[in-house]
Amino acid sequence: MLRFFRQFRQRFLSENKFSKYLLYAIGEILLVVIGILIALQINNWNENKTKSRQLEQILSIVARDLKTDLVNSDESIAFYEELEGLLMDIITIEYPESYFEKINAENYAESLHSRSRISIGRSFYTQEKGIELLNSFIDNNSTVEEGLSQEITQFYATEARTVQKSSELVLSFAKDNFKYLEQYPWFKDYIIEKYNPETVRFFANDPSYKNKAASFLVLAVRTYLRNLKTFRESASELIERIENRKTG
Repeated sequence: MLRFFRQFRQRFLSENKFSKYLLYAIGEILLVVIGILIALQINNWNENKTKSRQLEQILSIVARDLKTDLVNSDESIAFYEELEGLLMDIITIEYPESYFEKINAENYAESLHSRSRISIGRSFYTQEKGIELLNSFIDNNSTVEEGLSQEITQFYATEARTVQKSSELVLSFAKDNFKYLEQYPWFKDYIIEKYNPETVRFFANDPSYKNKAASFLVLAVRTYLRNLKTFRESASELIERIENRKTG
């Protein structure tokens, strides 16, 4: 093909047909420009296809992280729902003297009031690998499509952050409550799980302990439970949308 064009050019010049040669030259330039544009278009198409594959891989990692988070959130929800019920019992039930007569060194460990319910908690940490990859991808690609990717980053910036903060609040509250127990003479026996009737009486009927339980219930457990359930609902929706995107 190139040889054919060279022969054409040489013939036009030899016959002194300059105007025809000029038209030919313009046509040749246009062909070169069109070729360059086509090559650029193909290169852009290949680059966009590569980026699209990268994004799909990242979203798959995000979905995998969210599925792990769902399992962990389900376990945390079950834990705090049970704790909510125990705290309600502590706040509302007054135990008669006959109850304490039944507790002794042999059955103390199985007693409901052998341990504190205001100094326990379950940590929850979201998986971060997928969102870190997605944020990096967005930072390096100014033309990332809006929609699902943006909603995922917003989810991690708001709901995931909120549930993480709530988890830290509960654990901090539980730690402070544990230190609160240190002031009582029976604390050393409590730590080594040794039966002390004063320990049982305190966890069953002490007014200050009931007040601590009420604060723990309202400020930590219930708030955290609500945030966990909201997180779980949103995470489930994102997983469904990611998987529908792959099969769509």
